[in-house]
Formats: sequence, C-alpha cells, structure tokens
Amino acid sequence: MKGRFYLAWKTMTGPGKWFAVLCFAIGVAGLVLASKSYGAILTKRAQPCESLAELSQGQPETILNQVRQMEGVLNAGQLIESQGTLLWEEYSAEICLISVGADYLQGDWIQGDAYPETTAMPYLVVNEAALKAFQNSKKEHLPKDKEIDWLTQRVFWRLGEERTNVRICGILQDGKEEPWAYVSLSQRGVMGNENDSRDPSCTIWIRMENSEVQASLMSQLSGIGISLQDPGEEDSSLETGLYRKGAAGLVFLGVAGVVLYYQEKYRNLRDAAVYNRLYFMGVSKEMLNSVRWLRWGVTVGMGILIGVVAGVVIG
Repeated sequence: MKGRFYLAWKTMTGPGKWFAVLCFAIGVAGLVLASKSYGAILTKRAQPCESLAELSQGQPETILNQVRQMEGVLNAGQLIESQGTLLWEEYSAEICLISVGADYLQGDWIQGDAYPETTAMPYLVVNEAALKAFQNSKKEHLPKDKEIDWLTQRVFWRLGEERTNVRICGILQDGKEEPWAYVSLSQRGVMGNENDSRDPSCTIWIRMENSEVQASLMSQLSGIGISLQDPGEEDSSLETGLYRKGAAGLVFLGVAGVVLYYQEKYRNLRDAAVYNRLYFMGVSKEMLNSVRWLRWGVTVGMGILIGVVAGVVIG
C-alpha cells in the first residue's frame, strides 16, 4: 500500500495539483463557515429574545399586564431613555440613561448588584463602557492602573443645569459598547427627567422565549396597540452571510472537480507510455488503476483537511 501512495504522489506533478487542492480547501472552508452560520442562526432563534416597541394608546400598566399574560412572554416593562452626564471629581462621561425596572438587567455582575425599586436617593447601575467613557477637560481618560471602588464614590448626574447626587450600586457587563447607565423608574423624576414621563407615547420592552414566539405574538400585540419588529429582519444579515459562504463553497468545489477531471485526463494521456512499461515490468493493471484513484483521494483528502482546519480557525 505504501508503494501505491508513493507512486500516486510522485505522479501528481505540476501546479495543477496544488490548484485543485486549493480549490477543494476553499470550497470546504466555505461550507464549514456556512454550517457554523446556520448553527448560529438556530442558536439565536432558540434563545430568549427581546424587543422594544412604542405604545401610543392605553394605560401602560394595563397594557403590560395583558402582555405578561400572553403565552411565551417571559417578562415586560416600561423603558424610558434620556441623555445626560455623569460627574466624578474632575472627570465626566456622556451617558445614555435607561429608566427601567431591575428585572430588565441582564449580564454578568462585575461588582455590586441591581438597584431596589424604591430608594431614598437614586442608585445607578453602569456598564463597563460607561466607566471607560470618563475623561477630564484635557480629554484624558481614567488611568488604567488606578483602582477605584465605584460603589463608595460620590457621583453626580447632570441634566442641563441640574445636578443630582447619585450612588453607583452595581457594574454590569451587558455586552454593549455604548456607555449606558440604568436607574429605576421611581427615581427618574428625582434625577430631573420628570418632564419626559409626560410624553403620551412610551417605550416598552418585551422578553420572549424565542424568536418563533415573537413572530406568533405580532398579531396579538398589534391588536392592543403595540407594533413589534419582524424577527426575520434581525436574522437577514446572518442568512445573507450563510448563503454567500455556502454558494462560494459549492462554486469552488465545482471548479476543483473540473480541474481534477481534466488534469487526470491529461495525465493519463501523458503517462500512458510509462504505465505500459510498468505493466510489462510486472505491475498489475489493478495497481495502476488504484494509483489513479489514490491521486484523486490524496488531492480531495488534502483539500478537505486544509479546508476544515481553515474553516474552524477562521470561524
């Protein structure tokens, strides 16, 4: 068997051999990446999902109670967004403040915990990006080697000309790159945002079991004045990437097959005299035919191995 592999490898001469291996590798890598994209789509669709919607009619609490009782809904609540500035010593950070119930918060706690719903003074939860956003008048950020216990620091929230003393009660790793801070709805007015709450429309968040539930609830929610984004729109970018990778993989596999076919056809004509001499020297036709098949196998095997490794590493 060693002799057959050696003979197959030695007769695979010329740049066409490597071109076929390269095409097989690219094709397989494309299919591996497409399969990983498909797996990501299935995983995303199976996980709990969240959507924001504008409510323009009815009482928010009444509507929210109806939403919470719908099958497949895990939780729902009101959410109000505003912009302001966090101040600490000579540093400041432009922050997006989210007024929402503590059950909305998701992620890993780096320090501290969520805020209680009712407190004597406003308690904030900030994400990592909010702490990185602090800078002084010289646009210098906080020193990386400076350890700060934010749960004990005196921090102010500034909205326009108003300044409110607040306390950071938790630091959340929420996966967002934008600087965000969270506060309970009951403390929103204390921080100078009470005028925003008089807006007749409000934003609500709805957390559902998965995207299939979200799609099935759209008609029910629209009946009570809630317009939800179609979950299919959120997956469109992932599906586009899936189709592109899969199509590219199939094209390159087709090219590799054509190259290998014509290369083998040309090689058979070129090496006919050599095979005749080998046959008269005692090499059986069975072995010569197996060498031809082994050349295909070696080329395809190398391409698949390289393609799988490349797809796993890139993906």
